[in-house]
Amino acid sequence: MLRIGGRPWGSVSLFRMRGAPAFGQDDVALLAELSEPLADRLRRFATPHNPHGGNGQHGPHGGKRPARRKRRGRRGR
Repeated sequence: MLRIGGRPWGSVSLFRMRGAPAFGQDDVALLAELSEPLADRLRRFATPHNPHGGNGQHGPHGGKRPARRKRRGRRGR
């Protein structure tokens, strides 16, 4: 379960091929470490973005639009 502050935001199901070794303590520790960052990312995508106000903390870019890349003109024209 992917949680932030006790609230679930998603879940992960992992499977091994038949005959492969079971998940070990290192695998469990890695998933536990990634649980909150993954939940945070899911929450940002799942929470509506309000472009006209609010605290600006929601949406895939933290409520902010990514900077636009400047277009370079073609040289030699």
